[in-house]
Amino acid sequence: MFFHSKFTVDLTAIAQNAVNAARALGGTAIIPVLKGNAYGHGAAEVLRALDGAIPFDCIAVAHVSEAAELRNAGCEKKIMLVSAAPRGLIPDALALGVILPVGDVDTVAAIARAAEKPTAVQIKINSGLNRFGASAGAELDAVIRAVKAQPKLKITGAYTHFSLLDKIDESTARQQLSAYLNGVAQIEAAGIAVPLRHAAASNVSEWFPSANLDAVRLGRRLFMGPPPGGAPDDGSVTEPGTWASSVTAVRTLERGERFGYGGSFTAENRMKIAVAAAGYGDGLSEAVCAAGAPVLVDGRRARLLAAFMDSCLIDVTDCDCRLGSEVVFFGRAADGAFLSAREVAAAIGEEGVLLTSRLSARVEHKYV
Repeated sequence: MFFHSKFTVDLTAIAQNAVNAARALGGTAIIPVLKGNAYGHGAAEVLRALDGAIPFDCIAVAHVSEAAELRNAGCEKKIMLVSAAPRGLIPDALALGVILPVGDVDTVAAIARAAEKPTAVQIKINSGLNRFGASAGAELDAVIRAVKAQPKLKITGAYTHFSLLDKIDESTARQQLSAYLNGVAQIEAAGIAVPLRHAAASNVSEWFPSANLDAVRLGRRLFMGPPPGGAPDDGSVTEPGTWASSVTAVRTLERGERFGYGGSFTAENRMKIAVAAAGYGDGLSEAVCAAGAPVLVDGRRARLLAAFMDSCLIDVTDCDCRLGSEVVFFGRAADGAFLSAREVAAAIGEEGVLLTSRLSARVEHKYV
């Protein structure tokens, strides 16, 4: 294959991130979240890196296709779907041995119809995100009755998703944890055991230990430190990925000269711009470019200007740039200079893993 850019992933760093997280969580079990191709890092490769680094017997994905990919890669561990499965894919999910969530009566009935043998499910309790799941009270009572009427369905746990994404909000966290625990108590009062309780994902696990319970779902925390507004960065997470391309053209613009489609940009002063061989078709965020986020050109900081489908423009006025110069959108340059994906993403108020998650199949993935 012939690639114009490459994403190099340090699997040892991911394994060490997991070890550090396990140490911080004490005896709480970890459920690695490998959805979105492990946030762009390669689900099968990340799974192999984690196996042996930390103890875990279950992983989480969001799509049935992701579970199929891991099964095809030889994964024999439990796989849990944390998002609702489309009705038409429920039989396929069960054939893969996937643990499906139930959060409404119709889903319970659909899984029961497709199940040919005792089938593990987990009850999704809505605690405030209001995306999927049953709220404690009448909604959850209906789900409990439906599950009890289907002897083939075996409850292996109950979980929730907090609505908190990147900011510390202990008041909301306490309210949502209370709503979830009320739901668990309601299930247990109906005579159904809840072997596994899990509520916290990466963000909440870093600053609200009361929500860690029996297990924590770790996705972003395997690859990136906390986002701005989250927990203080304790340095326990090393970013494992470097996305790099190269310069394919360099030109000088005079003040007032326009560039880009429709002449949408104007040179405020005499400037030198470089073209790099990656664009939004490869996963480069147009918003990041519009915000003038940083990039490394031969290890020196420069400024992104614009993204096209197959290339991007960089302000290299202050760089000794030439054809073939290395361009690092985030990660570590050949000379050792480092640009954090979190810093780049912060230019538009996003988490760093959203940058890695966008990388397309046109980007070569290399593992070290």
